Amino acid sequence: MKPIHQNKESTLSTSIVGTTFDDYTVKKLLGKGNMAEVYLAHQNSLQRDVALKILRRTNNLESDDSIGRFLREARLAASIQHPNIVNIYSIGNKEAFCYIAMEYVCGYPLEDIIEKGPLEEEDTWLIALQVADALKCALVKDIIHRDIKPANILMTENQAKVTDFGLSKRKNDQELTQAGLILGTPSYMSIEQATGGDVDHRSDIYSLGATLYKTITGRLLFTANSVIDVLYKHRYEKTVDPIEYVPSLSYKSSFIIAKMIQKDPNERYQSYDELLCDVHCLLDEKPLIYANEKCAHNIYFDKPIERKVFSKTSRLTQRIVGNVQNIIKRDETSESSKMQATLGIHKNPLSETHKRRREVTSEQTAIRRRTKTTRKISASNLLQKNIEFLEQKVKKSFSEHLVKRGIITSGQLKSALEIYLTVNSKFGELAVSEGWLLPDQVEKILKVQKRIKKSFGQLAIQMGFLRKEQVLEILSRQDKHHIDFYEVLLREKIIKREVLEQELIVFSKSRP
Repeated sequence: MKPIHQNKESTLSTSIVGTTFDDYTVKKLLGKGNMAEVYLAHQNSLQRDVALKILRRTNNLESDDSIGRFLREARLAASIQHPNIVNIYSIGNKEAFCYIAMEYVCGYPLEDIIEKGPLEEEDTWLIALQVADALKCALVKDIIHRDIKPANILMTENQAKVTDFGLSKRKNDQELTQAGLILGTPSYMSIEQATGGDVDHRSDIYSLGATLYKTITGRLLFTANSVIDVLYKHRYEKTVDPIEYVPSLSYKSSFIIAKMIQKDPNERYQSYDELLCDVHCLLDEKPLIYANEKCAHNIYFDKPIERKVFSKTSRLTQRIVGNVQNIIKRDETSESSKMQATLGIHKNPLSETHKRRREVTSEQTAIRRRTKTTRKISASNLLQKNIEFLEQKVKKSFSEHLVKRGIITSGQLKSALEIYLTVNSKFGELAVSEGWLLPDQVEKILKVQKRIKKSFGQLAIQMGFLRKEQVLEILSRQDKHHIDFYEVLLREKIIKREVLEQELIVFSKSRP
């Protein structure tokens, strides 16, 4: 009997094209799956094109189960009416096969599209809005899809449509749920689904998150040599932050995906409304409501601080520190020795900065990693830190020292300060956009900045307005806007670099 069935199956795909049965004339084969074939057909009574999904019959129990699922898919999908779900028109039975007549979508599976390259960030989230809204509509009918993946999202020119409800089920429905039976696609499967446990809509949210990860990066959440290994990674391992693959990606996209693919269903979005809310916030450039850096820290690998970022001390700073050390070494008097001990110049003033950097927590490291770029420490940035260190020891303002010495005028100092405050107000704008600062708090910090030449972030922490990790995140994101005060003096040519170096040496010898 087996060869007969094999012949019947092999000839079906060729013999059915051009034939007419029931109300349908089959035009051509559109695609094949593991269990079914999809054809383009014409519905004669309504004069419209439809897609026919056809399942072949075989004489075994597994085929009976497949047919049961097949017809169940049609009934469940037909109960949902939504513009982003493929409509079901009718079902039918023939001697060699059974079929579902459904809406013909003139487009391509998302899987085929992203094989040519990942999509843009905004396009990805516009698709997410449509798919999430469709799944929300299905949930109203207590239907869980259980097989969300790029292959089951059909794309037209401006619309996404969810298809293939073959593994879908109603809440608390055990008809297709058997102990130890795993249904779904491993690369997009939630932990609870992979272990054969009870699943709800949060499993579909996980699968949608894995789908969006692939759409926006072109890569799967996890890869391995076997299905078992992939499922193991879904359950126990972290994944790579999508920003590592797409540096231009916004941190908000990274956070939302992280929230969707949390290992614990209770840590994911608890409803589609929550997910839709955050996606709208992202697209409208508003602060996220539900996703945050903690979500990303839970699910993404921590990227170690690159040693090269912090180990390259600028030549300028090396010369300053070296000159100061030489002056102290040449001075044999006890007074100079006392000053040396007081200032701590025999140690690199940057050592304290390096020490603080080594003490950065893994959470703060993760925050830095999830920004578009890693904040590089420039020569001027190190100079600024060197000056701040000496100011703390000498208990004087270096800028006031320059004015008193006649190196710069008070007018030049005021002009540089205005530029400094204008450029770095971007920090305040970012903090306000995140909902971390109020506009009046920004004004208070800027007023203090006019008297104290400290960074906006430092003052925000000291005044109790921001936490350290929030400042680190904003600094990383506003790197292209950030500029240190003494960098302004150099860029505006108010003072020459060589003169600044010499004056720093003089300043280091000042008495508190």
